[in-house]
Amino acid sequence: MKRLKLKKLHIVAIVLVLSVAMIAAAGTTIAYFTDEREVTNVFTAGNVYISLTEAAVKNDGTGNLIEDTENPRIQGVSIDSTEDVRHNYGTLYPGKTMYKDPTIKNTGDDPAWIAAKIIVTDGVGDINKLYGFENSEYIDILEMFSGGLFNQTMHVGVWKSFENAYYNDHFAMVQVPDAANGVYEFYIFVLDQCEKDEEVELFDTMTISGEFTNSDMQELRELEITVQAFAVQTFGFENAYFAMTGAFPEHFEKLD
Repeated sequence: MKRLKLKKLHIVAIVLVLSVAMIAAAGTTIAYFTDEREVTNVFTAGNVYISLTEAAVKNDGTGNLIEDTENPRIQGVSIDSTEDVRHNYGTLYPGKTMYKDPTIKNTGDDPAWIAAKIIVTDGVGDINKLYGFENSEYIDILEMFSGGLFNQTMHVGVWKSFENAYYNDHFAMVQVPDAANGVYEFYIFVLDQCEKDEEVELFDTMTISGEFTNSDMQELRELEITVQAFAVQTFGFENAYFAMTGAFPEHFEKLD
């Protein structure tokens, strides 16, 4: 199995730096009465930055992976970086659980719209047989991940014309499947503004069903999961969906 990898992006979507000094001098009514005043208007640049991290893990003695609090969290890198951050979770087998908690944090000074993209790739396998909906090319990601946002009560249906979406008042998740190539992309939009120092945990556990057979596990032998995080200023955008599709068209183009 390929190692799972983690990426992140931080952006100052729109920054205005403007300092204006205005000098106002009152006209003299007679030669010896004068007045001079100075008014300075200062506009401070806003900034939007995020981090994407996940916990280090360790074997609990039974083969399952739990959080390793003695080691630092794994830091993601910019999407544009040539560095490849991968986390090795070892061999997969039926019934195995792994602590995995990709967490986005607003490290800037201003509130931001937050979104994430999870790309599930099964390589030469056919993950749709294991996690798929009947007579559908979509997969059920909730069969694989739990915790964080995924533990919230959700509706399943149509959201902004997208079918098979998970959504509530706080976030929405849209799936774009490519079953022919074994690639399933999930777009998560956090519908609440993310304030300074606020964190969003996407999920915290990955589970392999204990009912899987040897044949089933062969479908997962090249499983790869990529998590990307995005942030855009709140000003000028109604919600995270419009912010992401407007600011990152190259990453959200499949939603057009």
